[in-house]
Amino acid sequence: MNIPFKIYYSNCIQQYNNCLYPNEVDVTDIESLKKAVSHDYVCAKYKDNYRSIDNFISSNCVGVDFDNDHSNNPDDWVTSSSIKEMFSGVPYLVHYSKSHMKPKIGKSKTEYGPRPRFHVIFLIDEITNADEYKAIKERLYDYCPLIDPNAKDSARFLAGTTEPLVEYHEGTITLNKFLDDVISEKAFSELGEVIPEGSRNATMHKIACSLLVKYGISDESKSKYRDASSKCNPPLEKDELNLIWKSAAKFYKNKVVTNPSYTKPEEYNKPAEIKWDTPIPFEKPTLPTFPVDALPKIIKDYVVAVAETTQTPVDMAATASLAIMSLCMQGRYRIDGKADWNEPVNLYTLIIAEPSERKSAIISFMTRPVNEYELNYNNTNAGRFEASRMRKSALESKKKNIETQYAKGKASETDLTEIAEKVANFKEEKPKKLYVDDITTEKLTSILSDSGGKTAIISTEGGIFDVLAGMYNKSVNIDVFLKGYSGDTIRVDRIGRPSELIQKPALTILLSVQPSVLSQLISNSTFEGKGLTTRFLYALPESLIGKRKFHTSPIPPEVSRLYDMKIKDVLNEEENLIDNQIVRLSSDASSLFEAFHDENEKIMGENTEIKTWRGKLVGNVLRISALLARFNKDQFNPFFDITPPLVVSKDDMANAILIGRYYIEHAKASYSLMGIDPINKQAEYVLANIKKNGFYEFSKRDILRASRSFKTVESLTPVLNRLVEYGYIQVKQTNKKTESYLSNPIIFNQNNKEEK
Repeated sequence: MNIPFKIYYSNCIQQYNNCLYPNEVDVTDIESLKKAVSHDYVCAKYKDNYRSIDNFISSNCVGVDFDNDHSNNPDDWVTSSSIKEMFSGVPYLVHYSKSHMKPKIGKSKTEYGPRPRFHVIFLIDEITNADEYKAIKERLYDYCPLIDPNAKDSARFLAGTTEPLVEYHEGTITLNKFLDDVISEKAFSELGEVIPEGSRNATMHKIACSLLVKYGISDESKSKYRDASSKCNPPLEKDELNLIWKSAAKFYKNKVVTNPSYTKPEEYNKPAEIKWDTPIPFEKPTLPTFPVDALPKIIKDYVVAVAETTQTPVDMAATASLAIMSLCMQGRYRIDGKADWNEPVNLYTLIIAEPSERKSAIISFMTRPVNEYELNYNNTNAGRFEASRMRKSALESKKKNIETQYAKGKASETDLTEIAEKVANFKEEKPKKLYVDDITTEKLTSILSDSGGKTAIISTEGGIFDVLAGMYNKSVNIDVFLKGYSGDTIRVDRIGRPSELIQKPALTILLSVQPSVLSQLISNSTFEGKGLTTRFLYALPESLIGKRKFHTSPIPPEVSRLYDMKIKDVLNEEENLIDNQIVRLSSDASSLFEAFHDENEKIMGENTEIKTWRGKLVGNVLRISALLARFNKDQFNPFFDITPPLVVSKDDMANAILIGRYYIEHAKASYSLMGIDPINKQAEYVLANIKKNGFYEFSKRDILRASRSFKTVESLTPVLNRLVEYGYIQVKQTNKKTESYLSNPIIFNQNNKEEK
């Protein structure tokens, strides 16, 4: 048959939480097959390319798994040849899975040794209804019980492999036709009066397999087999018919009967029992802990002490420390990555933690010396600020007087020019504002202008994203955040206010927010499209709630003193250093950095997962290396006439790369769990309600009444479909129009174990 298999693949690989499959390929040969299965893939087209039962549009092929976990005897294993034998004449594709011929731990925690494991994709007549698609899967499983039974719905995906091993097998009939001919009750009546020469062996083999699955090795199956053979024209020899029967019987005994999920013929007419599999967990990835040893020792010691006294994951204080180092250095340093590329050193960081995770305590400890420095500086220089304000006021008064005198002809052109130049060149000195919290974008621009282009946003709330999304001006305004990260010039002209020009702005961001804020950030198409989300370093620390101690070790005074001194030392540089000092890489650091760049570039070329975020990763690692280099340096000496240039050592770069790798894994989790698949979060919430209310059987209305998160049945439907996909619930087969569900008893058993 010359019909291509239509397969749709994602932009990632082996990512269960992904639901987007935007790429279509017509598989007609080995090469196009390899292209399709080099990423995670599905065998159906879905609305908006989003994989779910409700979004099913059409399919012309069915994909299934063969794991061969039913037996440890190699003679019992299904192979590609077995498929060809059992599905004679059907076109099919084979894609060997990542665990092919490798040991594997099953869902029951049982270890299985190496064995053939592969996906098979059968060609079918095109189907445009999700229920019909599920039905053909059910028929396929009935015929071949050795297939993994966990993917009978209409929205399953198959995991891709990086170097796919595949097979392409041609055929003459679709799976629909095969099943119609072999399995249905009317198969024999539809065979026609004659089984012609050329198709006799294949047809009789299919009939034999079908009869054995349904009736077993019995007089009834043999009798029906002989009746069907009478339609062969010319007749097959008795010995040939016996060989065909023996071949089918061997397959039946070795491959079908040995499968624990196979229902024996004598049980066909018993009332159907509900079969439950172990539900698929809503996987929460195990993420790496922040590599604190990569931090400068003074910073590391303080971070560890803060984590101990607050009983919080070290990731929180460590990520905050990077932002504090960034705040101290921003605007005064830039780092050369190579001859024609340099970066500022400011960072955007985001800590994601649930309520009661002591986010405020972390921020308070980490910013304390910054607050003390700002307060002391402003108090010490209060007279200078007031004098500057008075000079500005005096100049403004003199300016108005000259304007009046000039209009009357009593002041010269020289007088006018002189006062104009003084007013234009005067820069009022204002108190330092090292960071802000709740602020609008317009006010932030003004603070950057007043602060020499440098400030930071530090907050334990996510309100800034509401501001960015247009809470106040009903339009998205994020340019100051984009340019504040990259150092591009900000020019603002507004009616009724002076124009503002900020050259090489430097903005640092440290936010500690709840997961819902992360979802809001990553799912905002404007933020993603303009690159705001890619600028952040994300930390998803593991919660310690339930494990925290009351009696903890306080921060040692010497550790606190050294941290304070280091922060204030770097902040003090502002009074002695010219802005935009260049940090350079040692030759060893440059080699490490180049290798990391090339590695990241290769990954971006091969895998589109968090591709846009990775596009900023190399620059962020370069910035982090500058922070580490400065904070590993001895205290600044204001008595030197010339400050030695700052150089990133090999160790500094190695540690910056180590920190960068930590953020790679946390970015993957952030994008996967919060951005792409919010339905999982809702499904977990509904599952908790099912457990809480003891809903062994329930309707959609029951869930709506028990939960306030869903306003309509339509909004609840995709969430229930996801629970069906994962094996937590089943649709109850009933003649009633109102759809109801049954809950997997396992979830209540799990709940009881947790309570004990």
